[in-house]
Amino acid sequence: MNITRLKRYAQRARRDFIAAVTARAADFGLTVSGAAPLTDSGDTVFIAGRPFPASVVAPRRRLIEQIGQRGFGRVMDVMAYTWFNRFVAIRYMEFHGLLGHGMRVLTPPL
Repeated sequence: MNITRLKRYAQRARRDFIAAVTARAADFGLTVSGAAPLTDSGDTVFIAGRPFPASVVAPRRRLIEQIGQRGFGRVMDVMAYTWFNRFVAIRYMEFHGLLGHGMRVLTPPL
């Protein structure tokens, strides 16, 4: 079995997922240069001038801690790897009818 195409796809997907999670982190004020300040206003917090529900504060804080321990690039890499594996697992389970609910999200109906 020639796996060259699979390797190329996985490498491209990895880069795409890293770019996507990095962009999403930037939405929450987290970049390679640091974390944007957070302003608390009751049920709403403002990050870089954008409103978010207060429920984002704790997950954002944990992410900032992880970035402080591991580094921004490493955390983005791990997050991309995790999401890639989740999507592959869902795709596999859908294709083989292992989800039990009969709905397909990532694969076309048979």
